[in-house]
Amino acid sequence: MKIEVGDLLKKTGKETSIKGEVDVSFPVEEINVRGPVRYALKLMNVGDAILVTGTLKGNVLLTCVRCLKEFETPLTVEVEEQYGPKERFPERTEEEVELKEKDFTFNIDEEGVIDLTEAIRQNLITALPIKPLCDKKCRGIGGQGSGIGESKKTNIDPRLSKLKDLLKK
Repeated sequence: MKIEVGDLLKKTGKETSIKGEVDVSFPVEEINVRGPVRYALKLMNVGDAILVTGTLKGNVLLTCVRCLKEFETPLTVEVEEQYGPKERFPERTEEEVELKEKDFTFNIDEEGVIDLTEAIRQNLITALPIKPLCDKKCRGIGGQGSGIGESKKTNIDPRLSKLKDLLKK
């Protein structure tokens, strides 16, 4: 998703808001985005960069870590990214280099256009749950899981019954 920001670059403090939908696909990261991602963003010239803030909303298809079923869930992501002028990176050396804040900004190309695709991808990845669950009470494959939060008794392997006694102490 590319946005022309040439007018914003002319004056510090100038800002604009944009809303819309964009279809995105990230098959390499296995992020299965269902339908378009809705965005409401504010772009502001903060002097040496364009600050992009706002919200992304969409649905993603995940796999439950307990029962391995796929389920769709809504995802809302708060975005705050900076876009700065394209700078030349120093030659690669073997010595240690300290990263500065400008090293974490996205580039504005020569025509004054920013591409939000990478920022959307990175923010969606960081918003995904580490252990996706289809339901908090999911008992796992075939209903044989722990049933956390439930008082239902499960059969315990007699060879492991001594371990249960350790929990009581």
